[in-house]
Amino acid sequence: MGGEEESQSNTQGGATKRKESTPPDGYVCRLCSVPGHWIQVCPTKKTGDKKRKRTPSDHVPVPGKDPSPEDVAEAQKMQEITPPKCFCGE
Repeated sequence: MGGEEESQSNTQGGATKRKESTPPDGYVCRLCSVPGHWIQVCPTKKTGDKKRKRTPSDHVPVPGKDPSPEDVAEAQKMQEITPPKCFCGE
C-alpha cells in the first residue's frame, strides 16, 4: 500500500526524525483532487494563509435573543462617533 520515507522535522527541542507515509490506494487529496499525497502536504496548499474563509451560515435569527439588522446598523453607527472628552479634570 503506502511507502514510508524518513524526513527531518524541527520541533521545540531540536531535530527529530519523523516518518512520512504515502496515502493508501484510493485516497484523493480534497484540495487538488490528485491522488498520491496527503492533504497536509498538498503542493497547491498556501502555507502562509492560515485564515479560513467564512461559509454562509444557515442560522435563523431568534427574535428577542439575536440582534435585528436595525440593531446591528445602529451599533455600527455608534462606533463611528468619537467618545466625549474626560470631565475628570485631566
